[in-house]
Amino acid sequence: SFELSSSGTHDKNELDWEIKKKSLKNGWNEIWLNVEDAAVTGTVKYRALNYFRLYSAKCDEDMILILDNVYVSKTK
Repeated sequence: SFELSSSGTHDKNELDWEIKKKSLKNGWNEIWLNVEDAAVTGTVKYRALNYFRLYSAKCDEDMILILDNVYVSKTK
């Protein structure tokens, strides 16, 4: 899952996307997350996003994660 929050912590005033394991492959992955598809908790202040979390609730393998080039943009 990937979360963006304006509360400075997780599970409060956040956008949350579940990223399916089958959509990922070994090596580089490019992931696009649409705000309209996010689960919303609380009231998100989009101009005050200050926390993100990327996690897996079930991971039975060692994983190396390198996060590179995160962008937030308005496309409309």
